[in-house]
Amino acid sequence: MVCDAFASLFGHVVPFTDMSSDRIRLVPKMPPSAFPQTVFRRSSSEIIQVVFSIKQQIDILLPGLRLCSTNTARKFPTPTHNIVAQNHAKGFFLIATIVENLRGHIIRIDHTGINLPTAMLQRSDWSHLLNIIGKTSALYQYPTGEEWLFVIPATVDELHTDITYFIGGREPRFELVYDPSASQPTIQVSVETDFSRSEIEALFPAPFGITLPDLGDIFRSVYVANPWANMTIRFDLYYHKTSGSPSAWDTGEWLVQNGGRIKPAAGSSGRLD
Repeated sequence: MVCDAFASLFGHVVPFTDMSSDRIRLVPKMPPSAFPQTVFRRSSSEIIQVVFSIKQQIDILLPGLRLCSTNTARKFPTPTHNIVAQNHAKGFFLIATIVENLRGHIIRIDHTGINLPTAMLQRSDWSHLLNIIGKTSALYQYPTGEEWLFVIPATVDELHTDITYFIGGREPRFELVYDPSASQPTIQVSVETDFSRSEIEALFPAPFGITLPDLGDIFRSVYVANPWANMTIRFDLYYHKTSGSPSAWDTGEWLVQNGGRIKPAAGSSGRLD
């Protein structure tokens, strides 16, 4: 259900998207050979896995979510009962409504990510996770101090030096959030639409469409009913920009110049796919 909906939403966002019957691959447009790529795979499991394609071991289990590396990923049994959409009575939009309102109106995929509740994840485990990912990707801190970390697509050379070339298409990024306000893990998908703010507000009105603190001028957030217990899916819908040129946010320059990188260890050859 969710994978089919993503295929409907992202299929026209070329050349970013590569789709097959069981997966959707989001490929950075620029620079050539940049990684990571982000892949959504179809699953009927009762738990979502976020798998980092790296050699270093990651294995963190939270209610409704498992963070793991390639060598620790495993198949969970398919449930014997039907999974139905959760939270549909709690002000969450049905995925069919999201598709109906947004299909054909997504310009680009800014980033995907995962919010991890601080109440569920010890700080030592969070720091260990960042250390591993920082060794295998171009991971940058958010300039204003919030624990919103972004992996920016980079080449192998940039992984071992730094990003100095800023251009549109260096996306989608991947965000890791250590979230004190979350009660359960959240998968987030942030996209730019061709709608104005007023149009987005009309399509996703309050109280179900919301603005996050200090971010209402940039995007509107909507929560989506989904088939997994203990898991939230959120779409952040960026308003259409009047300027045709990529911003310092779009190119990654603002994060790189002002956020500061969690540097890879000397001699590291890992990569995050």
